[in-house]
Amino acid sequence: MVPPMEAETRERLTRLMPAKRDGLGRSIRYRTPDPIDMMFADDVKSLRPLPSRRFDAVRWETRKADKYGYADIDGNRYQIGANMHGGRVDVAIRAARVAVKDEAGRAIAELDSRDKAKRLRLLKAAGFPADKTLENYDWTGLTMPADWGRHQPTSPDFIDRHEDPVLYGPVGTGKTHLAIAIGRAACQDKIPVRSFTVSSLVMRLRRAKRDNRLDGELAQIGKARLIILDELGYPPIDEEGSRLLFQAISDSYETRSIIYTTDIESGGWGRVFGDPNMAAAVIDRTVRHGRIIRFQGESYHSRNALMTK
Repeated sequence: MVPPMEAETRERLTRLMPAKRDGLGRSIRYRTPDPIDMMFADDVKSLRPLPSRRFDAVRWETRKADKYGYADIDGNRYQIGANMHGGRVDVAIRAARVAVKDEAGRAIAELDSRDKAKRLRLLKAAGFPADKTLENYDWTGLTMPADWGRHQPTSPDFIDRHEDPVLYGPVGTGKTHLAIAIGRAACQDKIPVRSFTVSSLVMRLRRAKRDNRLDGELAQIGKARLIILDELGYPPIDEEGSRLLFQAISDSYETRSIIYTTDIESGGWGRVFGDPNMAAAVIDRTVRHGRIIRFQGESYHSRNALMTK
C-alpha cells in the first residue's frame, strides 16, 4: 500500500530535485497564462541585496506597566517587576528576545520571547472557563487571613509552599473570578495549572475509571502545580464520585496547591462527600495548609440583572 520511493539515496535525490524544479517552473500559474519560472525571474529583478553591515532587526514600542508590574506586548503578558507598577517603559521587540528599559534608558529586564509560547500552552491546558484577570478586580467585601494581604494570593509564593486557599462565601460574590485570575497569573509565571468545576472533575474521573485509565488521568492532573476546584458542594456527589474526588485531593496533599471555591462552611463538607470520614480527612489536610478568604456582599449577578432594572 506504500508507493515506491523515488529517491532511495542522496545522490538520486540530488539528480531528482532539479528535474522537479524545472517541471514546476514550466507549469502555468493558475491566474495567468505565464509559466512560473518567468514570473520568478521578474521577482528576482526586484530583489535588493542585504545591507553590507549587520543591523538590529528591532521594533521599539512604549508600554505602561499595570499595578502588578506586568505589561502587555503583542497580546502576551510579560512580568517587568513589581517596582515598575504604573510606570512607562520602552520595549525592544526582537525575534527571540524582549528587552525593557525605563524612562531613563536603564535596562530593567530582558525576557525570552519564546516563553510566550509556553505561557499560551499553559493557558490552553489549564482549561479556564472564562478570561478573568486581576485587572480592576473589586477587592471590597473580602476578608483575608490575618497574615495575608492582596499580594499573597496573587503571588506564586503560596504555590511554592503548597498552601490551599479556600474561597468561601455566597454565590455571585466573585470567588470564581478570583480563582481564575489567580490561575491565569500563575500560568504567566510559567506554573502549570488545571481548572475544574468539582462536578466536571468527578465526571472526568468516572470516565477514566470506566475506561481503565484512572491512574493515567490522575497522573496527568498531577502534572499541575496548582489545581482549581470550583463549586465545591454544588451539585451533590454520590459515593463513587466522592471517593474519586477524595483520591484526587489526597494525591495533591503537600505536593501541589488546591484553590477551592465553595458556599459551604468546612463543617458542612460531610454533606458534599457523603462519608464523614472522607470529609474529616479532606478538612484535616486543608486546615493544615489552608487559607480561608471570606467573601461577603450581594451577588454581582443580582446587582446587574436586567430583570431588576
